[in-house]
Amino acid sequence: MRTLLFLFSLAVLTSCNKDKTTPTTNNSGTYSFEYTFKGQKYSWSGAMPVSSNIGAYATISTDLKIVLNRDIPTGSNYYPIMSFSIPNTGIGQFEVNPTSAKITPQNPNPTVCGVTLGIPNPSSDTYSSGLGSSKVNISITEFQQGRGGHVKGSFSGTIYNLNGSAETISGSFDAYRIN
Repeated sequence: MRTLLFLFSLAVLTSCNKDKTTPTTNNSGTYSFEYTFKGQKYSWSGAMPVSSNIGAYATISTDLKIVLNRDIPTGSNYYPIMSFSIPNTGIGQFEVNPTSAKITPQNPNPTVCGVTLGIPNPSSDTYSSGLGSSKVNISITEFQQGRGGHVKGSFSGTIYNLNGSAETISGSFDAYRIN
């Protein structure tokens, strides 16, 4: 009888010892980005937050603008600055086109859902989803809350510059939440 009671107790303890972990927000670790533009792949990964505006980072700000940056435009490690704004809906699929991302020389960084890549000032080196027949699909697959939370996703499509030249772009990111 004791053996039977022991086996029953062991079975109960074993069945109660299943993974009881609850999902938690991972507010640490490595953040990253990679994207391909004009046939060249750009990538970075590292810890956040950065201590200055010089260096590489993948961040998402309070206004839900994701910025993928490495060095300053005159620096030797400079990558074209990639930025895009997303709706306040978190996880999902979004299409960005000239209707949702209108860019003008007076407003090179629209606050609506849009994609901009290039140097910060409007020029032929600036590409945007607000120009031409642009269409970029953005997929947000993880959207953690709070400072340091991870926002993960990918994007692909075609963007145009102010001269009407089209370029394809694709990539992914794991951005650090600033707020």
